[in-house]
Amino acid sequence: MALLISGCLGTDPSETTASASAVTGQSCDTLVGPEPWLVLFTDPYPGASCVAVAVFQDLQIWNKGFDSMTVEWLGISRRIASDERYATGPIGQVLEPGTYAIEASPYPSPDLRVVGADESFSAETELTAEGFGAIRLGMTLAQASEASSEVVAVDADLGSGSDCWLAVIVGDPYSPIFTIEGTGASESVITAMTDFHPSEESIRHSSAAVPALCHGSHT
Repeated sequence: MALLISGCLGTDPSETTASASAVTGQSCDTLVGPEPWLVLFTDPYPGASCVAVAVFQDLQIWNKGFDSMTVEWLGISRRIASDERYATGPIGQVLEPGTYAIEASPYPSPDLRVVGADESFSAETELTAEGFGAIRLGMTLAQASEASSEVVAVDADLGSGSDCWLAVIVGDPYSPIFTIEGTGASESVITAMTDFHPSEESIRHSSAAVPALCHGSHT
């Protein structure tokens, strides 16, 4: 499989294999965390037609197909064996904000949307000892959504342990990860927060029984 991306900073347009495409009105899967995964394999990509990433994220492109694949990234061709990955490095160091077409063969791939910090609620919000902006430790998801005027919800794509769930600010790749504990919708509250931009920091409720990221999770 060949994965081709262009529209890169410092690249002569005549030397690229695909051009940046300003795709608008497009629903994107949002990838959260410092090293989010983009998994490519035989079946069509199960999510939306594009994935949204933040400039600080080191995207992990995983080959989950049976055959080795070739990734062409910034003019360099790299072969990735089955069940191996290629780490792009911080996206913002090589790509400006915008949407870039990815050509993959024989496996289909979504477009890549790079989101600038000025487009993000989370990037402009500070993590303090009390919480993340107006979102406080001890709030339910409904209270967090109301306080921030953003949708805060459990992310089914993030792994979780048996005694907690992980939630994010929906649609924001700069989102912190919120650890949720409880027995029901009204009793489940935020017990910990881990922010990744501009640096990784965590806070947790003094009575929280689990670490900021649940056991068994990956981002």
